[in-house]
Amino acid sequence: MNFDGQQRERQEQRTRELGDRSFTLRGESFVFIPNVGYDVLRRVAELGGDSSGEDVVTTLEDAVLEMIEEDDNAHERFRALRGLKEFPVTFADLNDIAAWLIGQQVGRPTQAPSSSTDGRDATGTTSTDGSSPVPAVA
Repeated sequence: MNFDGQQRERQEQRTRELGDRSFTLRGESFVFIPNVGYDVLRRVAELGGDSSGEDVVTTLEDAVLEMIEEDDNAHERFRALRGLKEFPVTFADLNDIAAWLIGQQVGRPTQAPSSSTDGRDATGTTSTDGSSPVPAVA
């Protein structure tokens, strides 16, 4: 079985369906790559409780850079944002960007959407059993 033709078509179709892949961060425009190798996602997934803070930051930043196109010195412009004093890019911001880009790669959001209801409507029978915790985003 030769997978190349089918997989190439799937990747080309995905690129067409995504359309505009640009995003803006601190006034700078970037374009995400529609199909990255799974090794980028593996490195992020390998982060765990035993990872040092430096490893986490470096891995997330590297993953973001590998998921954005290099047009117009995009990687250098992204790195330059680290030095902003006013409206700095925080770790939480980096984590949000990485999570969003990973969601774009896997075709689904990486975080559960927030509820917009006021909680007054009944949604079915109630239970006293505890629910499973929502998994955290790396």
